[in-house]
Amino acid sequence: MNLELCLGRSPSGTKVWLKEPPNPHVYISGQSGSGKSSFLKQLVWQALEQDALCLVLDSSSDFRSCTPPDGVSFRCVDVMGPAFTLNPLARAGQDSVACAQHLLGLLEQVCRMGPRAALELLQVTQSYLKVESGVPSLVGLSQYVYSLSSQKPVSETVADSVELVAYLVRCGDQPISVDLTSPGLLVLDLSQVLSQKLRAILIEMILQTVWTQRCSESLAPSVPLIVVLDECQGLCWGENGMAIRILREGRKFDMAGWFCSQWLSKGPAVSALHQAALQAHFRPDDCGIARLARTLCPGDRTEVSKYRRLLQSLRVGQFLWQRQGHVPVLVSVSPRLDPKLVNMNNFFHTKENIG
Repeated sequence: MNLELCLGRSPSGTKVWLKEPPNPHVYISGQSGSGKSSFLKQLVWQALEQDALCLVLDSSSDFRSCTPPDGVSFRCVDVMGPAFTLNPLARAGQDSVACAQHLLGLLEQVCRMGPRAALELLQVTQSYLKVESGVPSLVGLSQYVYSLSSQKPVSETVADSVELVAYLVRCGDQPISVDLTSPGLLVLDLSQVLSQKLRAILIEMILQTVWTQRCSESLAPSVPLIVVLDECQGLCWGENGMAIRILREGRKFDMAGWFCSQWLSKGPAVSALHQAALQAHFRPDDCGIARLARTLCPGDRTEVSKYRRLLQSLRVGQFLWQRQGHVPVLVSVSPRLDPKLVNMNNFFHTKENIG
């Protein structure tokens, strides 16, 4: 993924660029109103003008009414509406064993499931896929589970877990009802999913389906895929969760994860996001300044004090970027990067770097 992104300007006025990073991932943090969401959009606009596909999982409707650059394909889909279908049981060239394992991997991220229940889910799912003559669906699987109850007991864990995911989505005859092969901006609007837990389950289902489709393509991916996740603190951050998988392995499939949050304290999430090549830290709240400084400079009190002062000095629209070699760079996001005011191509005629 060979994107070149103008991040803003240094205190001296020099443009700061992200070019040829070791990985394509981005993590943006900061308190509400610090400028992080605006900066995230500016990065998205630039990626769009370089023919990427930006898949935005939008929990707050920030992207629903946006205006991308001229000529960019734009589609917004309500995940709770009839136009959106998601079917983790669609075979797409896979056998029943693989489909059952993918469903188990999903449910293990969101439900407590012991070895016995996990085995039972695998067996029931494979059995259902073998007897289903039409298009398999989560509703069909749920009905099949309950039909077995009269013959032999089915654990409540399995039955309830399947019923929950069947409630969340409509299943179609394809893994997902949106085009993931063409460049443009695709916004999946999750604002109507009010429960944070249900939203996390649905996002995990979407990410797993997108990942499976991306990795199972017979040909190399035709366009770079950037998955944009605002308010990422609510994701499933388990060891085998999709967010961590994208951060660890996404580059192999020309796939990037761009994450944005106010603050994350979960150990696996913090560790995974610190692998992102671009970590843009806007001003945290007062309680988070000391924590972030310690995270950036573990074990060095002198450096911790320096970073605390830098973080305290940040104004709206400024962020701290810790570049390779732990060199801190203060970046001011230029309002001229707003696509409503200027086309992004104007920023690519002169390319300067901060050393």
